[in-house]
This record gives sequence, structure tokens and C-alpha cells, in this order.
Amino acid sequence: MLQETFKITGMTCANCKNVITKKVNNLANVSKAKVNLSLNTLKVEGNDNLSEQEIIKAVHEAGYKAEVLEDNDFKTKDLELTIMSIKFLLSLVLTLPMWIAMVLMLSKNHSDFSMFLHNPIFQASLTGVVEFVIGWKFFVEVFYGIKNKKTNMSFLVVVGTLSAIGLSIYNATQNNWQTNMSSHPLYFETAATIITLVLLGKVLETLAKNKTTNSLKSLTKLLPSKAVKLVDGKEIEVELKELKVGDIVVVKPGTSIPLDGIVIEGISYVNESMLTGESKPVKKTVGSEVVGASINNDGNLKIEITQIGKNTTISKIVELVKDAQTSEIEIQKTVDKISAWFIPIIFTLTIITFIAWSIYYKNFNEIAFVNSIAVLVIACPCALGLATPTAIMVGTGRAAQNGILFKGGNMIEKLAKVNTIIFDKTGTLTKGLMEVKEFEMLDKEFDRKLAIDILKSVEINSNHPIAKAISNWKVDNFKQLQVNSFENVTSYGIQANVENYFVRIGKPLWFNMDQRSIQQVEILQQKGQTVFVLEIDNKIIAFVSVSDSLKENAKKLIKQINDLNIETVLLTGDSNLAAESIGKELGIKTIYSETLVSQKAKVVEEFQNQGKIVAMVGDGINDSVALTKADIGISTNDSSGIAIDSSDVVLMKEDLLDVVKTIKAAKKTLGKIKTNLFWAFVYNSVAIPLAMFGILMPEIAALAMALSSVSVVINSLFLKIK
Repeated sequence: MLQETFKITGMTCANCKNVITKKVNNLANVSKAKVNLSLNTLKVEGNDNLSEQEIIKAVHEAGYKAEVLEDNDFKTKDLELTIMSIKFLLSLVLTLPMWIAMVLMLSKNHSDFSMFLHNPIFQASLTGVVEFVIGWKFFVEVFYGIKNKKTNMSFLVVVGTLSAIGLSIYNATQNNWQTNMSSHPLYFETAATIITLVLLGKVLETLAKNKTTNSLKSLTKLLPSKAVKLVDGKEIEVELKELKVGDIVVVKPGTSIPLDGIVIEGISYVNESMLTGESKPVKKTVGSEVVGASINNDGNLKIEITQIGKNTTISKIVELVKDAQTSEIEIQKTVDKISAWFIPIIFTLTIITFIAWSIYYKNFNEIAFVNSIAVLVIACPCALGLATPTAIMVGTGRAAQNGILFKGGNMIEKLAKVNTIIFDKTGTLTKGLMEVKEFEMLDKEFDRKLAIDILKSVEINSNHPIAKAISNWKVDNFKQLQVNSFENVTSYGIQANVENYFVRIGKPLWFNMDQRSIQQVEILQQKGQTVFVLEIDNKIIAFVSVSDSLKENAKKLIKQINDLNIETVLLTGDSNLAAESIGKELGIKTIYSETLVSQKAKVVEEFQNQGKIVAMVGDGINDSVALTKADIGISTNDSSGIAIDSSDVVLMKEDLLDVVKTIKAAKKTLGKIKTNLFWAFVYNSVAIPLAMFGILMPEIAALAMALSSVSVVINSLFLKIK
């Protein structure tokens, strides 16, 4: 399976993105291709028969350039900006004399210098270089647009400027190519100005777009360029790329940990704020896992490298953010459909403008021509194309800096509209650190110590948090017994053979209990404790109860979510009484108790069938199906690997309030997208009629078009996530 990201050069609007996407998706061995207009990247997935050259060739046939993007390489953006800036400056230098000529003409200056600047051959020469040399890229894009039967912004620029040049040549011929400031006017400066201002707009747009990747750049820059490697007991400084899995590095106080690894010697406190946003240092001892780019505050550490390259935490975070920025949201799909018809509509309006002004003057008129050119160059499909991806880039990038990882940009749109959040209890709202509270013998004839030895011996074989609480329960003179045929019975408990005994340990609903036993269980459950039954040889011997404490900020989290008018739901396998006790303490009214693992996803589906948009917050393997079923799955970094893989949003910090921050970040980002689209539509809705009615000159129209794209990007940069 090939998965590769390519750098794309030459895209100008949403239609360019659509052409490339369609061309690459049509390749036989491609399963999925996604283009990001803001990042100028193409991400492709395909089978093993797909080659990089096939993709590069397909992109070239679409009229653009593609090259494999190196890991987190942002240098190509800087090179592209440099080339674009040089083109703009050259175009400005060549256009400036014609601007001066225009000013001199308006001031009625007829000096030899002014006459020279107005010479049609001189102006045609300057405009020719601007149009056909510096602006040659626009013609290439038009050629490939025609070839692929897709219009793009370059059509508007090329037709508009060629129209101005054609009219100028016609008038210059009428003047016998002599300088004549009082006869037929020339529009060479209009064509040159349009090219110059479009290039200026692209430079400003690229500058602004580059700032949207600052979050990613800041993450990649955290990694040191060199590390101190231990070789035969000697410390040697090496380049980071020279390190391999298994190498031992020495990290001194105040320096960054080069790559992910495990501490094999030393004790220190490490600042992981770059990863989690949490400034409090974390204690690291022998056996502790450390993350590349985190800072060693004090104490020397020797670390064995466990991950390099794309497998490091930083690289995975950057890749997750890039994936989020590449994915399309529903609102963008609608915009792309509109953009596909945008340019044909503009050409139609241009023809209407020309005909209407010609009818008004009762014959062909230069004003009709000039106003038509203004309509062509003022229309801006770029602003529509950039409205969504730039906001997504800034939103996901800044969320990542705050320890919130969106796995897809489409998740932002869904999360912003969530009206129901289902919380798993154990390990999510509670600490998941169970403690044995009571052990009550029901069969007074059975030996208490033997019952405890059997209980602990069985639970030692399980990894469940409650089993760990029982196995860690400190009792006097514990004797571990031989356990055979251990079996985990999903949603109920465990069973095993312990020496000559058949043992079952699990939830009360798994057993047939008399009324007296049921009442004893309910008394413990009313205290908020979780009760388990110990059965030996089909006879109930004892009850063991455990309890968990709420996580810090759990109550505050529920209150803040309720204040957002979002329904909160508690989902747990606990008994009704224990669940109601926790729910009352938290302020959650809707409670699903005694829920089997297989039923969790059904609870999610039940709310979805009511028309609710559901988010699920969980941390365990038994939450994975529900996390996948929910419209949005949210997990924390300390969740199980399966839970993280099943979720759509990963919270890198252990602060529960980040759930609220995540929702607010999604709402702000979606709000910014809608604002961008509103202004993009308003701009085109107002500017195009102004041009049609002859209120805007082509030069002013070109400047307005250039600035409209820039304004959308700058508006996105004002997005704040705290």
C-alpha cells in the first residue's frame, strides 16, 4: 500500500484542486487522492503497483508540477515565495513607467520625457514582457485548463489582459503607432497592471498562507538538530538523522530529548508542554517513556532510542494535523460545486456587460470593452476556495499546540454541532484507580483466608482496573494458588479453576442470589461502591466491593458542558444505585447503568436515531466500538491504544476541561469558516455589479481581486484557541 504526500506547484483556485484530484483519482491503482489548496499538497493512497512517477506524470498532464514532499519540509514554500516575489518585482519595475506616464497625462504634462513614456512601441514592449514572459504561467494554466475541460482563475486574467492589449494594438494602429496623447487611448498599462497586481495578491496570499503553517513549523523546530550518543562509553555528538533504534543517548539538564525512548539511567523532571500544553514537569525514572523534543529540566538521563523518523510522537502529531487540514468538510464540498460554475458565470456576465454597454451607446464602444475587462478581473474564485482550508489549517494547528489533535478537518464541523455527549465512567470521569473497600463473607463456614487467597490468585491473571485493585489489595500472609482454565466472560466477570475449586467472580446480575443477598448488595451500591460476587463451586461465598474517586475537574466539566446546552449522558456497567450516586454527584441526569460492552454502541445509536449528533468520550478497549459508532469519538492520550485508534479527537493532556476546550475550538473554527465564506460571497456579489455598471476601472478591479484572497487568509489567522 503506497501512501505518499506530494508538493504541488501552480494551483491558484478551487478548480485547480478539483482538476488534480479528478486526474489522480482516475489512475487505476489509486484508492484515494486529496488535495490541500492551502498547504499546496497532494496526499495519495494506492496499492503496491502504484508508483510515484505515475502520480507526478498525472499531475503534469493536469498542468501542474508535483514532487515528493520530504518529512515536514517547509523549505519549498519559502522557495515558491521567493520566485513569486521576484516575478512581482520585475513586473512592477516594467509597469511603473506606464503608471508615471498616466500621472503625467492627467497633469497635462507634454514634455519629451512624457511623450517618450507614452510611445506605443515602448509601452507594447514593456507590456509584452510582463504579459508573455513574467505572466507566461497564466497561459500555461489556460492551456491545460482547455485540455482538461476545466476553467480556472487564469482564464479571467488571460482573457482580460489580452482584451486590453488587443484594444491597445487596434488604437495604436489607428494612430499609426505614433505618440498621440489626445487621440485613441492605449490600455497597455491596464494589462500590465492587472498582471502586476495579481502577482502582488499571490505574494501576499502566500505570505499569509505560510503563517497558517506556523503551528506545524513550531512543532518540527522543537527537535534538536544534534544529539549526544554513547559509543563504547564515550560521548559523541552526532546528527539527529544518524540515530537508530537501540542507540543510547545522553541528555543533560536544560537540553532537549532528541527522539522517543526509554530512560535506562537517571532521574529527572521533564517538561512535556510542547506535547500536552501542560507546563508542569513530569518525573522520569528508569523505565519511563520519554518523547522527543521534550526538555530535560534537571538531572542527567541516559535514554535508549525506541522510535525514529515518521514513527516518533512529534512526526505522528504533525501527520495527524496535516491529515486534518487535508480532509474536506461538507460545507467545502458545496463551495467547490459553486466554484465549478463560477468562471463560466463570470464569462456570461462579461458578455452581458459588453452587449448592454454597446446597446447603451448604440454601437461598439471602448467603454463597453473596458467595463467588460473590469468584470473579468474583479471576480475572485480564490477567496471562495481558501475560505475553508485556511480556517481549518489555523484551527487544527493551534488546537495541536494546546494538546488537542483532530484526526480530520470534517470532525470540526461535526463537533461544532454536537448536542449530546456520552461519557464512559471508569477511567474517563473517574481516576480508574479502584480500591477494595469491603470484603464480606456470606458463607460463614468457608475459611475467610482461603476465600481471599482464591480471589486474589484469580484476579492477578486479569488486566482489568478492578482486577488490579483486588490483586493489589494488601492482606496478611497471602498465598498465591495455582490457577488453570482462566476465562474472561465479557461484560460479566471471570471464571477459572483454582486447585480443586471452580471459581466465578463477577457482577451480581451474573448470579442467582436470594433476597437477603440482593439487599446487602444494594446497601453497598448506595454508597457508590461497585460490588462483585465470589462464587466457589456454585455457592456464593463472599462480596467484595471497590470504589473509585472522581477525576479533578470532572464536576466542573459537566457543569460547563451543561451550560453549553449540550446533553450529558453517563454510560457505565455499574449497578443502578452506584451509577445514580455518581451521576447525582456529577450533575448528570441521563444515566445508563449495568450496560454490557456489546450494548454501548447501541446506546449511541439510540441517541442518533433521535436525530442527535453524538460525541462519545471514552478511554478503554471496551469503549472502542462506541467511539467508532459515535459521530465524534474523543479519547485521552492515556487511553488504550485501541481507544485512541477508534477516536476522532485525541486529548494529549489529562485535564478533563480540554473536552470543553475542544468543543469551543471546533465552534470557533466553524464560525471563522462561515465568516470567510460570507465575506467572499459578499465581495463577489458587490464587486461584480459595480464593475458591470462601470464604477470600477480594471486596475482598481485587479487590486480588489488580489486583496480579497488575502483578507480571507488574514481573517483566519485571527482565530484564537485558549
